Amino acid sequence: MAAAALSSMYSSPQLVRSNQDEVPELNLGELDLTSDEFILDEVDTHIQANLEDELVKEALKTGVDLRHYSKQVETELQHIEHASIKDYIKESQNIASLHNQITVCDTILERMEQMLSTFQCDLSSISSEIQTLQEQSIAMNIKLKNRQSVRSELSQLVDELVVPNSMIT
Repeated sequence: MAAAALSSMYSSPQLVRSNQDEVPELNLGELDLTSDEFILDEVDTHIQANLEDELVKEALKTGVDLRHYSKQVETELQHIEHASIKDYIKESQNIASLHNQITVCDTILERMEQMLSTFQCDLSSISSEIQTLQEQSIAMNIKLKNRQSVRSELSQLVDELVVPNSMIT
């Protein structure tokens, strides 16, 4: 493919120079590696990271065929996946039961929340009633003290105004 691309570039009319001082613009397309330099740096970084991995080091030391090893790992992963699915299916009844229990608990907690909210409103109402009763009690207490004070003064005044029996006879 690269050879075909190079031969088509050199036979291209774009390379024919009309002026000796002009440099032709080459369009290399996918063959232009200058724009992919950062990708090569990333690949190099990944290769270095993989070479530092203990499993890869062990595989390279023992001369294991990496394609075969990759297929073996893929097969093991598929077995583990199937076992996991079987476990999930086996436990599905328990999971469904747990879901139902959570739903029931959620309903109970919701009712308790409503009851506590109602209780809080009732307590608020009772609190305002107690406050009103306290205000009325204070007002009645003031009236009582005022009446007692007036009674005491009136009693003293009446005692002073009363004509004794000895003066009447």
